[in-house]
Amino acid sequence: MIVKGTNRDQTRPYNRRVVLETVRLRGPLSRADISRLTDLTPPAVNDITRELEKAGLLRAEGRRRTARGQPPVDYIINPEGGYSIGLQLDRDRLVGVVLDLAGERRARTECRIDDPRPEAALPPMIELSRQLIGSAGIEMADVIGAGLVLPGPFDADEPDDPLRLPGWRSTDPANALMAAIDLPVIVVNDANAAAVGERLHGAARDLGTFCYVFLGHGLGAGLFLNGTPFEGSRGNAGELGHMVVDLTAEGPARRLEHHVSLHALGRWFADRGRPPPRPEDLATLVAADDADLRDWLDRATDMLSPALTTLAALLDPQAILIGGLVPTPFIDALLARLNGVGGSHLELIAATAGPDVGALGAAALPVFHHFVPGSAQLTKDASPSNGAGRHPLTAM
Repeated sequence: MIVKGTNRDQTRPYNRRVVLETVRLRGPLSRADISRLTDLTPPAVNDITRELEKAGLLRAEGRRRTARGQPPVDYIINPEGGYSIGLQLDRDRLVGVVLDLAGERRARTECRIDDPRPEAALPPMIELSRQLIGSAGIEMADVIGAGLVLPGPFDADEPDDPLRLPGWRSTDPANALMAAIDLPVIVVNDANAAAVGERLHGAARDLGTFCYVFLGHGLGAGLFLNGTPFEGSRGNAGELGHMVVDLTAEGPARRLEHHVSLHALGRWFADRGRPPPRPEDLATLVAADDADLRDWLDRATDMLSPALTTLAALLDPQAILIGGLVPTPFIDALLARLNGVGGSHLELIAATAGPDVGALGAAALPVFHHFVPGSAQLTKDASPSNGAGRHPLTAM
């Protein structure tokens, strides 16, 4: 997806983002390449690249060989130009990662969570964040911010629903974590974070309008419309799992995610006298052509197909990505059954981040927020997030 700059006055913040995003997607690039791709004038590109190089966000990668004349300097994103923390909380574990500005993983750790309620889960989040900084060998001043991912929706505590994390409705996790680690924090649900991660670093790098179907303990979808994440008025857009598919059932059991999710798969195995499989066991079960798993995949396909067709009809996406907390062989087995859903015009593709997608997507959130061009930089009332100015990227 190519982004264009504007040569009007008072648009430098937007244009800096355009240059960064263009180099991130297409680099190494010379200044002439950047000017051609972004429609910015050569003087504007010269000024911006000098600013970004001075701030440590771009790095000269050497000179390109040419037949004649002075060889142009190629620029790439400087991986050491900034770092971000990503945290993913599930019912029984907390995963954390640190990514550099180029999207490479610099540290990863996880710990078991016995109680996912805020009062019990926030202390290990704070400790894990500090551990990650130490493991990555970086300074706090080099960190752009942190992302925290929780299963959605955020506005509903349902005691009878095993797919919800209890207690978070009345908690402001962003402010609680921000106060403890002194970094700006962005909080979204797991599907939206996964979509941002794939857009920034994965299979959706060149897509503007797509859906990410996130298969975890529940089922959700992250939405991108014309290059912009769509989260809805309360951050709950894309709750695909809340589609009613069983009118004979009561309460949450009416919903799609109680038939297509890791929770549903665990119940399926338990009903057959087998222990619920862990996500890391699923690749082995797929390779063994396990009969119970095969039957569940067939049933899940029948339940999921109408939902994907509805998504395609409503949003007309370029593609629907399938991913989540499950290994690639499991996704491939599901995609093989879903082939042809929605007609030949709809492309179904596997997400690339793997089971750590929530934490990786969480770490992508601060970079996306400060990196990718959007309409906010073209309005006079656009304001920096909390903590702006601590790092060169947060002041853009």
